[in-house]
Amino acid sequence: MDELGVLGRAFWGVCVLRTRPQDFPASRTLYLLLLGLYTVLNLAVQTFGPSALEALLSSLLESALLVALTRWLLGMRGLGARATQTLIALLGAGVVMTPPALALRLWFLTLERAQTHSELANALWIAFFVWNLFVTAHVLRHALEVRLFVGFSIALSYVMILLTTVVALHQAAFQTAT
Repeated sequence: MDELGVLGRAFWGVCVLRTRPQDFPASRTLYLLLLGLYTVLNLAVQTFGPSALEALLSSLLESALLVALTRWLLGMRGLGARATQTLIALLGAGVVMTPPALALRLWFLTLERAQTHSELANALWIAFFVWNLFVTAHVLRHALEVRLFVGFSIALSYVMILLTTVVALHQAAFQTAT
């Protein structure tokens, strides 16, 4: 059980930009466990959206894109051997960051149902989004051996690719059904 505490602290270390992906073991088992957990937790966050099917597809798509883009980036730099450690860092940090994301999602849902808004909720969402970008940038900076600015640019590009793909999927799958 102490191993979970060690891992939790290491993943928190990624979230506060201290732990690097190379600090993790290249464990396929850990990678696959984290990928499953990340996908399920992401599904939990997205379940409060329009439909369960859309949440499931979005969650699977986000996990697949994270893996594919990370492997592609590392492969393009000739650093494919770092993929498992990099994905462990990204997925582990994602797992750690899910509870606050879920809390914010529930807060927004409550505000929407009450037909009101909160400047504090908006500010926290923006801060959380930027923090998440910096966490991803931190991991990519170390994995790709680039400056933080480059890692941040790649993280922002990833978000744009993800959003574009999810919107396209939504339009293709759910607009034609109505």
